[in-house]
Amino acid sequence: MEVAIGDDFTEAPDVIGINILGFKLPQLNHRKEFASRIIRAEYDSKEPFLDDKYSDYHIELPKMDDWTKETLPEEYHDLWDICCIFRAKMKDMEEVIRMQAVKNPVALNLASEVKKNRFSQ
Repeated sequence: MEVAIGDDFTEAPDVIGINILGFKLPQLNHRKEFASRIIRAEYDSKEPFLDDKYSDYHIELPKMDDWTKETLPEEYHDLWDICCIFRAKMKDMEEVIRMQAVKNPVALNLASEVKKNRFSQ
């Protein structure tokens, strides 16, 4: 897609950044949730900047300790499954999948790829 000054960006694809953190981000200490959506704003005016197109997600894995999959709304279950794979130690991967009832195919595929890459080294 070629872009020129003055073009309409309503048809542009969304841009999403995902940051998976193995620590709690101090700036998000006030948030109990393990996943936070951050939108961009114009610096001086603080007005949101294309907030419907560009956003970043910060997933703080340690905050998952305060939740269980069952306590989350269903729309978060796929994200939970994927985060469980990122949190699991290699030797515990199968047990985590079983104990957390990971069913999301993307998460299961990720676990399979991680195991394959580990054993091919």
